[in-house]
Amino acid sequence: MHRLEGKVALVTGSGSGIGRAMAALFATEGAHVVVCGDREPSLVETVSEIVGRGGSAESHLCDVTDEAAMARLILDTAGRRGRLDILVNNAFRMTAAPITAMSTAAWKDSFSVALDAVFYATRTAMPIMFEQGGGVILNISSTAGHAALHSLAGYSSAKAALESFTRVSAIEGAPGGVRVNALAPGCIATPGTLAAFPTETARRAMFRLIPLGRFGEPDEIAKAALFLVSDDSSFVTGACLVADGGQRASLGAPAIEEGFVH
Repeated sequence: MHRLEGKVALVTGSGSGIGRAMAALFATEGAHVVVCGDREPSLVETVSEIVGRGGSAESHLCDVTDEAAMARLILDTAGRRGRLDILVNNAFRMTAAPITAMSTAAWKDSFSVALDAVFYATRTAMPIMFEQGGGVILNISSTAGHAALHSLAGYSSAKAALESFTRVSAIEGAPGGVRVNALAPGCIATPGTLAAFPTETARRAMFRLIPLGRFGEPDEIAKAALFLVSDDSSFVTGACLVADGGQRASLGAPAIEEGFVH
């Protein structure tokens, strides 16, 4: 407990799912959390949940793809709170369509949120962290950036590029005491994932491809994130931690069950 006592953390896309779980856990560990995203009602819910548990948080409506707005939020946070210790780039946008049917706008949209917005935020946050003697940046990637998924060319490509950006950021941040890492979740039981597998049959079929036999929970990803943003990982930078129940460790062929019909 209290591994983030006195820290100031900004988490993008923290109105729901993994982002909300990270914000809540960081607050429990003593951080003041700046919750931001593009859906105000969900941001307010996240802050209410944190404050109701005795934590410290504030919400800000912000389009992470707006370069100027993102910079203002980071600079304002550091100015009001006196520092910015943790930046988690979690916001994402996904459009599912085959390459031949994907619009140019949809392709660019994936990159604008998963990559461009991370660049804007990192460019602004790094000098602040340098000046205060260090900090941590965590980029939320995806196992979709490690292996191909049909109809996710934009999202998968953007996440793969994000991990390369993470490594460059880690090298450039190291002299100033700034650690930069990535976290790549697999199938996590967020509202979006559950909607993509709406029936028990569909979910069980997916479970067969995950060695641990289930979807991960947002709280489990939040705990992995806590390790990466806390001093517990003080010698870890430029790395990507995969949290996918073992799915990427497998060739993808589930054990044959008697009576199984494809």
